[in-house]
Amino acid sequence: MSLHLPKEISSNTIYLRLLTNSDAKEYYVNWLNDNEVNRFLETRFNDHSIEDLKKYISNFDQKSHFLFGIFDNTSDLHIGNITLDISPHNVAYFGYLIGEKNYWGTPSATEAICLILDFAFEFMNVRKVWGEIVKNNLPAIFNIHRLGFQREGTLRQQVTDKGEITDVLEYGLLRDEWAISKEKFKKIKRIIK
Repeated sequence: MSLHLPKEISSNTIYLRLLTNSDAKEYYVNWLNDNEVNRFLETRFNDHSIEDLKKYISNFDQKSHFLFGIFDNTSDLHIGNITLDISPHNVAYFGYLIGEKNYWGTPSATEAICLILDFAFEFMNVRKVWGEIVKNNLPAIFNIHRLGFQREGTLRQQVTDKGEITDVLEYGLLRDEWAISKEKFKKIKRIIK
């Protein structure tokens, strides 16, 4: 039996859609090459092209390794991405990027994470979602705490940020913890199409 994936997962201000090679556009490459946007990403160590981007997008099988674009509901503008990688242990790793700087500080990241958590726990039936955050990425840490994630570990002196060695923090969220935390976000409408 094959899994029928939703075409779109939407909320109040954004929607998620699986990306394809046709989404490999110049603005997306510009995000990856922008030092402000990629500050906390490993992609910052390479220059990127549309061909690189197509290879990257092709690596996601959309069965257990998902790459969703985050789009503005009103304008259909592609503003970022969110990934979900499900292991054979039924645990999912996620990461996200808001590439359009005009959307920094808006509810877009929180709504995208809520949507990917619903997709992971309710649609893909994982038992845990986890991620890593560079210790200096305070907005991401704020979002993760608000959503109910628990700090599970520290990778000491793991990466460099602006030339300084810093830690990476690991956060996890269990299915029953999300069932409680998501009540705080009832105002975010969720529609899976």
